[in-house]
Order: sequence, then C-alpha cells, then structure tokens
Amino acid sequence: MKVFAALFATLLLTTGCMSTQPKNTHLKNCEKTLQEYITYRDAQSAADYRSVFTDNATFTIPALKISLTGADDIVLRQQQAISKTKSMHMMTSANIKHVKSNLYEANSYFVLHQQAIGQPHAPTTIFNGTYEDTLIVQNSRCLIKSRQVNIIKKQVW
Repeated sequence: MKVFAALFATLLLTTGCMSTQPKNTHLKNCEKTLQEYITYRDAQSAADYRSVFTDNATFTIPALKISLTGADDIVLRQQQAISKTKSMHMMTSANIKHVKSNLYEANSYFVLHQQAIGQPHAPTTIFNGTYEDTLIVQNSRCLIKSRQVNIIKKQVW
C-alpha cells in the first residue's frame, strides 16, 4: 500500500510539473523577446527588429503623440529614427505575468540615450520610462502584440 501511495504521489507531482512546463517556457521566451527588442531597436537590421512583433502589433508613445499599427509601420519608424539618431536602449527590469492561455503582460523600465548622428558635440537626450506590453505566444515564439511607451522623464545634456 505504501508503494502504491508513493507511486501515486510521484505521478501527481510529475503531472503538475509537466502542466506548468509550457508556461515556464513561454515566460522564458517572452523574457528573451524583451531582451531582443532592446538589442534589435538600436541595430540596423529591420528584419531582426520586425521579428519581435506580431504582424498587427500596435506601438504607442502618448507623450510624443505617436501611434503606429502594424509591424511594417513600426519598423519603418525605427529605420527612420536610426538614420537620424544614434541611440542606446537599456532595460533595467521586467515583470512578466501570465494572463491566460498564450497571453502575457509585461511591465519594464527603460533608459534611452539619443544623439544626432554625425554631431559628436550635439546634446544627448536621455529618456526614462516604462514599457507596458501585451505579448502573445504564436508557434512557440513570444511576440509583442502591443507596446505602450510611457516617458517618465526627459533630460537634455
């Protein structure tokens, strides 16, 4: 009887671990996506940057009156921005929560340094703020479905 109870307990524990495995994997994938966004945003590759968004993603920056819909429009804005400014994005923390099924929400803090290209003595603008993201898992990939950029502080040096 003790052997049966031990086997039953092991089965329950194993089943419980297996049922949480995809959620843990998705969380890791979403964390990776947020990190890739930071890397790809300042790089030249439009394809890499586009790869972190769903096709119909939305991207808003209320303080700058920017509202974009669709990965192609988001990438177009990124390409225009990197042609005019040298930038360095840093993410200081991220809190990712499972909402339901393949849907996740994330809140993270960022710091952005920007300076006009080819003007080494131009002022540097520093933005501090938060990203509010909705992420969705599609075909084992975690993608940004919506991103709202909230600027908390802007400084010019």
